[in-house]
Amino acid sequence: MDAYEFSVSILGILVWPLVILTSVFLFRKPISDIGKRLTKLTYRDLRVDFGETLTRVEHAVSQETAEKVGSPAVVVAPAISARDRFERLAEISPTAAVVETWIDVENMLNTMALHHGLIDERVKSSSKLIKLMGSAKVIDHRTAAILDDLRSLRNAAAHGDAGRDISTNDALRFRALSDNMISILASSAD
Repeated sequence: MDAYEFSVSILGILVWPLVILTSVFLFRKPISDIGKRLTKLTYRDLRVDFGETLTRVEHAVSQETAEKVGSPAVVVAPAISARDRFERLAEISPTAAVVETWIDVENMLNTMALHHGLIDERVKSSSKLIKLMGSAKVIDHRTAAILDDLRSLRNAAAHGDAGRDISTNDALRFRALSDNMISILASSAD
């Protein structure tokens, strides 16, 4: 094989990836617009719809709050400056606001697990914390399921698997749900 044949064979191998990359580059704006309009994502057995899952979790949290805290859907509001900071973050980057909110839930889970003597030091995996607290009967099955749903929503947001762009309203709803779950966890800490 001489240099010419080698060059032709390399070109033959690279032509389709180059065509695809060039097409994606040239049509990046229309492709981006299509991605923003997607409301759900389905791949084999995996189906993610951020808004639909958020609505389902809102309903479950409302029921759980009414039973455990005493009044339906009481939102524990953060301090004014923290709330303003969060709302600005939600407007700028709703995804970052969802991720930031989950940190508060993780902190409460760690605090409860430490309080109940289930761990000696902070655990990074909220999934493990939820399972550990559920098996130790610190939280009931329904609370664990809701926390798992919120964790899944956070993961979908953090990894871009939400099925669509997360809106400011989605981030605010996620915050309200998380605050309610923190209230539920705090009321069961005793």
